[in-house]
Amino acid sequence: MPIRALVLLVLLCLAASAPRAQAPNGESPRLLRICIGDSAIPPYLNNDPKHLGRAERLMVEAGRALDLGVVLQRYPFRRCRQMMQAGDSDFILAGVTPENLIEYQFPMKAGVLDPERRMARLNLVWLRRPESRLDWDGKQMVGELPKNRPLLVGTRASQRIASSSAAQLGYDVDDKAITAAAVLRMLAVGRVDVVLGLQEEMEMALADPTTKPLVVMPRPLQRQDFYVVTISKPSASLAPLIERFWNALAKLREQPEFMRD
Repeated sequence: MPIRALVLLVLLCLAASAPRAQAPNGESPRLLRICIGDSAIPPYLNNDPKHLGRAERLMVEAGRALDLGVVLQRYPFRRCRQMMQAGDSDFILAGVTPENLIEYQFPMKAGVLDPERRMARLNLVWLRRPESRLDWDGKQMVGELPKNRPLLVGTRASQRIASSSAAQLGYDVDDKAITAAAVLRMLAVGRVDVVLGLQEEMEMALADPTTKPLVVMPRPLQRQDFYVVTISKPSASLAPLIERFWNALAKLREQPEFMRD
């Protein structure tokens, strides 16, 4: 047999007998794909892969505790929902709305939501123009309400927690703005009466010197828990990991760096 052919045969035999990389439990290594949106909501989500926010680090560390890699996918929330339905994401971040409770699996305990396994607790706040006399009294909007039409509330596109909450109050909703800055511009020029959004995200947008002065109303609509959720009927490969991942999140939240909401 020619020497070249003999060397090739030896290499092929060595390659066939070499051990393949495996996870500690003997199964193929797995990545968890979590679509977290494309917004900066500091200190939880920084929308910067080089400088992860608190919630982003929590998800990565929870995966590491289970010997799982975590890929943070950054797309608009509407696309995140579509990707999970299509099987291109395993988890998304979601607030508690009637629609979300039907569509997704949330971490539960004794039949109710388990707040110990939440990702963050955020205020949903109202904003108005400086000259507006509208105010939220804790139950309803008061002051100089529009005549002959419902109040028009601006929310970010695909931010279901805001648009659903406003609609449940009987208000009209305009959710076409793609970014926080865009919905604040709509408010500034009078295209909507008020804006409803997450406090940290709105305050970051207000800090931009190009944003016109707007007022955050002193009383939030609500304080909302956000969770890592998955579809109601997950794949056979994902199902065994869901509770383990949620439990790893809860255990890490006991550490001082993650305890604060």
